Amino acid sequence: TPKHLLPLPVGRPHLAHVLACYAPFHSTTLVPIREAYLTPALQRLFPPHSAFYPLYKETDGPVDSLTMSGLLHDLRGSADECLVADCDSWMDSTELLTGIARMKDKASAGSFIRSTTDAECAFVRVDAAGYAQEIREKVAFTPTSITGPYWWTTAKAFLRDIEEGRRIGVLSIAPLLNFRIRRYPKSVWLAPTTTFQHLGTPQAYEAYRAEHLCPSF
Repeated sequence: TPKHLLPLPVGRPHLAHVLACYAPFHSTTLVPIREAYLTPALQRLFPPHSAFYPLYKETDGPVDSLTMSGLLHDLRGSADECLVADCDSWMDSTELLTGIARMKDKASAGSFIRSTTDAECAFVRVDAAGYAQEIREKVAFTPTSITGPYWWTTAKAFLRDIEEGRRIGVLSIAPLLNFRIRRYPKSVWLAPTTTFQHLGTPQAYEAYRAEHLCPSF
């Protein structure tokens, strides 16, 4: 079963929980997705203002998916806000909205943080005011991980960071923020999250299932 369609305790696909988290934004949803998964049933889970960008082969990560799908080309020059998320995680939508509102007051980009011992995460050093100082993937140099979703003040700003990342082979979203941090210290502000859930790995899915007494699928 594709990860985004795994059933959760209330009987809805995992993707439905993710989309419920972002429903309050009332924005255009741009979706790079494997062509094989792009069925009418899946499309009906998304809000009507969604645009799908099929991927016809495996990619090397989120940056590669965004590039190969053609989505980045369509964002070029856009002054709209940009929120980048995946189908692996979600949080309480009120916490999400509150966190992003605080990011807008403090910085030009941001995300969410929590404490973790999961070595597969991206870890971040944060100053006393909540600004990111450095992000490293799968290197637990602090006890704090950056979880996503990731917010940029404009799509144009996001594209600048992603283009720098592509030049040196960055494959994931979190490390892109390092380019912004180096150019503009105190430009990336991070909100704490207490409601974050993710199913990004088999271990995370089994832990979630066990915690919620959900049968295996």
